[in-house]
Amino acid sequence: MDDRRTFLALVAALFPASLITLSAQAQSAAPAAAAPRELARHSLTGPLADFDALLIELRPPVGEGREHRHSGPVLGYVLEGKVRFGVNHEPARIVGVGETFFEETGALHSTFGSVEGAPARLIVFMVVPKGTKGAATALVPASSAQAESAALREGEVARHTLTGPLAAFDVLLLELHPRVGDGREHRHSGPVLGYVLEGKLRFAVNHEPVRIVGAGETFFEETGALHSTHGSVEGSPARALVFMVVPKGSNGAAPRP
Repeated sequence: MDDRRTFLALVAALFPASLITLSAQAQSAAPAAAAPRELARHSLTGPLADFDALLIELRPPVGEGREHRHSGPVLGYVLEGKVRFGVNHEPARIVGVGETFFEETGALHSTFGSVEGAPARLIVFMVVPKGTKGAATALVPASSAQAESAALREGEVARHTLTGPLAAFDVLLLELHPRVGDGREHRHSGPVLGYVLEGKLRFAVNHEPVRIVGAGETFFEETGALHSTHGSVEGSPARALVFMVVPKGSNGAAPRP
């Protein structure tokens, strides 16, 4: 009997401590949320001269996040995992790998976080007032004109009509699989910010020296620049995302001079 009492006393003493230890271990094992990482920032020109194009990598923690607003439109693409996304207290939706989400300028970003068991990594393209990070420091009312998802054309992943000071433009996301070689020279009617998902890309503008852009790296063309080289490196076929701000309804191709 004494042995049994001793055993039960030991269990009572050790079991809560075990739970605490396991809980602490689980918390320490949980991945910490990484700070946003700015991948690229470029000052825009022409009618967009008051803005910067910004590309950010995010790894949101599990949960619903903190409500906030942005001072420019946001177009996101999920690279890994799953993210919970909602604006203006609308029902949250789950956005998976290869899918996109969009916030118009001033929208209330009411839900944003990784889904438990599927930590998300994503990139976000923003058009923000020059020199800012895009976080609204004061209430930015959403435009009374509702941003729309326009009908997609071949090769387009997403297209959204912008509002407010950008009402003359669409934001556009393309997925490209360029052939090996230098491609055909061309120009665009809006700025282009690209991100290589896979492989290696040969890239140059205005006949400058060609550079090799690898997975996770970016490239940029200002409005009207001559895109003189664009093609996959032999043996390393590229897959790339291209974010563009284009005149409303256009495909971004500038007419030949």
